[in-house]
Amino acid sequence: MAHKYNWGQAYFDTYTILTNVNDESKISNESLATYYLLKSYEKNNSYAKEIVKEQFLDKGLKVPNSISILESKN
Repeated sequence: MAHKYNWGQAYFDTYTILTNVNDESKISNESLATYYLLKSYEKNNSYAKEIVKEQFLDKGLKVPNSISILESKN
C-alpha cells in the first residue's frame, strides 16, 4: 500500500512493524526499516520526522535519502 499510494503513513507503519519483528534476519530488517522510516520522512510524516530528528539530526548526522539505504546494502 505504501508504494501503490505513495502514502507517508503506510511507510511509517511498515517501519514500525519491521522494528518490532524478532527473528534471525534482524540486520536486513533494520536496513529495510530505515528505508521505510526515511521514505515516510520524505513524505513529511510527522511521526517519522520525530524519529529522524532523534536518530540523525540531534546527533549532528546528515539524513540520508531512502534510496541510498537500499543501494548501500546491495
